[in-house]
Amino acid sequence: MANVGPLFEIDARDSAAVVRFLRPTHIEAGSAEPLSDLLSALKPSAPKAVIVDLGHLEWANSLFLGILVGLYKKLEQQSRKMVVACVPAQVRDMLRLTGLHRLLNIHSTLDDALAEINKQ
Repeated sequence: MANVGPLFEIDARDSAAVVRFLRPTHIEAGSAEPLSDLLSALKPSAPKAVIVDLGHLEWANSLFLGILVGLYKKLEQQSRKMVVACVPAQVRDMLRLTGLHRLLNIHSTLDDALAEINKQ
């Protein structure tokens, strides 16, 4: 049975917008469109930083990595910061394999990511 309902939510905080997945998911071609909508959902008037919480992500492919890099670049063009938190081991391995761990600011916990945002 397919999961229904939204794939993610955006929790606006004072210092950051937290993008959180709501259910375990695999990011594949059929589920990429809602993630692409992140760019339009993150309004320019939102906080200057975005934390992407990957805590429920079970697996990701190059499509997801492309979306993540696209979000990073779009936010960078807007002089906004992106931090990634709660990355599962399989996804962290993929980020290392592709070298994206050097581009993305990755933290083990949401609290660590928020602390990183708040120190600036």
